[in-house]
Amino acid sequence: MAIYIAREATKLWRKVCAETSVELQLLFEKWHLLLAGIVFQYIHGLAARGVHYLHRPGPILQDMGFMALPVCHLLIVQFISFGNT
Repeated sequence: MAIYIAREATKLWRKVCAETSVELQLLFEKWHLLLAGIVFQYIHGLAARGVHYLHRPGPILQDMGFMALPVCHLLIVQFISFGNT
């Protein structure tokens, strides 16, 4: 059993090394795209913080959900309370 595990371990190690070398080659070819992505992500973070800092909250928007909630709550409570009699 130990020989089988050792043989599979060497195959796995070879595969990991091959995948790593391919990934490193891609990284060396496309490093400028990765750098551009990091820079733009940083700019996006600064802009998002700036927008949150400048935001002024407005009035609360009313919709049918706010208006119907008390009615629905009343109906559900009545159904639970008096539905079993």
